[in-house]
Amino acid sequence: MAQTNGRGQIIEKGKDKWLVRIFRGRDASGKKLYFNKVINGKKSVAQKYLTGKLREKDLGIFIESSRQTLDEHLDYWLKTIKTRVARQTYDGYEIALRVHVRLRIGQMRLADIKIHDVQTVYAEMEAGGSSARTVRSAHTVLSMAMKKAVQLDYIVKNPCDYAELPKQVKDETKAFSPREASLFLQHAKNNKHSLIFELALLTGMRPEEYLALRWSDIDLKSGIATVQRVLVWHRTGGGWSLDEPKTKKSRRNIPLPDSLTEKLKKHRKKQLEYRLGMGSTYQNNNFVFASELGTPLNSRNLAQRHFDKILKDAGLDKMGFVLYSLRHTCATLLLFGEENPKVVSERLGHSSVKMTLDTYSHVLPGMQENASNKLEAMLYRKSGTLRKI
Repeated sequence: MAQTNGRGQIIEKGKDKWLVRIFRGRDASGKKLYFNKVINGKKSVAQKYLTGKLREKDLGIFIESSRQTLDEHLDYWLKTIKTRVARQTYDGYEIALRVHVRLRIGQMRLADIKIHDVQTVYAEMEAGGSSARTVRSAHTVLSMAMKKAVQLDYIVKNPCDYAELPKQVKDETKAFSPREASLFLQHAKNNKHSLIFELALLTGMRPEEYLALRWSDIDLKSGIATVQRVLVWHRTGGGWSLDEPKTKKSRRNIPLPDSLTEKLKKHRKKQLEYRLGMGSTYQNNNFVFASELGTPLNSRNLAQRHFDKILKDAGLDKMGFVLYSLRHTCATLLLFGEENPKVVSERLGHSSVKMTLDTYSHVLPGMQENASNKLEAMLYRKSGTLRKI
């Protein structure tokens, strides 16, 4: 016996067993489509379920429960975005999901994942020693994948939207003082990669930018370096590639000091002589800074084998400096020197001046003090009385 109200049916399938059927529309060929669900219990239970689903349909939030697992959906999502994001970004997404999410809830049905399941993932990550930054990164990736599931009508709402995240303490990379910067460069002179560190400090480039420089990017006549690509070492599958910069503003021209330009000229001549001596063994990728075989340098190796050694020789190894400190030092010294923040922002390749000021807010108090002193000098005599105009 079947009970119907025009949009849904309750069909008896046995003792306390009912089939709830709801008309979903027609496919391209005109065939009727139905949603079917078997309900065990009294008929009133089936009726309550049907009423709820019909209400969802009226509200536009009715979704047929999918048997697809989270792992299956993540496989699909990663495949769809692979060609739309940089290789480094894709690798980061894949690793975050594989290490932190899939092992915990990957086998769950997508439609069964609730807020508490997501919250449990984050809690277990914290308990396992993951930093707030790592937890928040995993959340960002999982939330994007879940958002796509909502768009595909696999789930009604994104459970990640309601998760509570650990507070992230902003890591502040230390910058050299003028004395420390001079000390570092002095002790770097005897290192074979001293020119890399000097260029990094004077230009404010990111490691992935100056290690991707090719000689075609350096105008030795006018003394200008052009940033137009980044070097990416793949975290999955190995190897390296040259990718697009982080943002449009990351593509930029940076004037070089005359002394640095002269050193680059000598470096190029020396590199050409070495390359000719190596013959076919040398892989000519035209990199400004290359290994003995012509391949690109790895920033991690550069830091551990050379940067850290220079720090130790200079007595700066206990100060918390990292390779990125060279970039931050460039920005900090320019701002302390009262360079226009817009100029500093353009040099760093930041997306906006606001980002520069937010990143280097620790420099602003000193700048404000200097501004106050300048105003006082312009408006007052030493006695404290106003100047006559």
